[in-house]
Amino acid sequence: MRSGSTMLSHILMSHPEVQGLGESNRVYNASSDFWKLVLKCTTKRPLSLFKQNFFLDQINHNYLLQNTELIKSSQFFIIILVRVPHHSTASLMRLSEEFYDSAWNCEKAERYYIERLNYLKQLQNDWMNSANLVQVDYDSFLSNPDSHLQKLSAMLRLQTPLNRDYKIFSFTGKKGDPSPDIQTGTIIRSSEKHKNTDRDLVSKEAWSAYENFYLESQK
Repeated sequence: MRSGSTMLSHILMSHPEVQGLGESNRVYNASSDFWKLVLKCTTKRPLSLFKQNFFLDQINHNYLLQNTELIKSSQFFIIILVRVPHHSTASLMRLSEEFYDSAWNCEKAERYYIERLNYLKQLQNDWMNSANLVQVDYDSFLSNPDSHLQKLSAMLRLQTPLNRDYKIFSFTGKKGDPSPDIQTGTIIRSSEKHKNTDRDLVSKEAWSAYENFYLESQK
């Protein structure tokens, strides 16, 4: 949702205890679908010698995981990244205009943003008080990445901490964020220029979805 998920995925996948192939766009309808992800990851990249291995997928669309009951297990860890609506929707419009066949207008970008946050809010409610779920604000992450990476390392109980520098994979720039920024191999603030960055240009419904999800979770 244009909230740094590709960047964070790269940081996680660069750790020896985490396996992943970026944004797979895999649909999870049954538990066996997760094992298919594991199989694909292990055929592409060998397992580490650590006692534990995590398998990562970057899920950006509600339809990819409609039955969230599938992940109600201590084996799963969920990291949700959220970005303020006026920057997220502006980034969505720019992305669709520059890299995809059809450009999104403001209404379509807002609708996607609202539906996505409502979905994540329900997921958040289902995992209430779980130590395996964490919400990360995009701007906060960029402002203080080391603190957030330290917390994520602790949540995952990694034997070595996560690092702000990451590897460039064969799929970097092809899956997830296609912008040149992802090719830098480290955390940077996006160089993209938003046409509409005024928060007042975004609907009250979009702001309500953001506040309902993120601000309520901070209380």
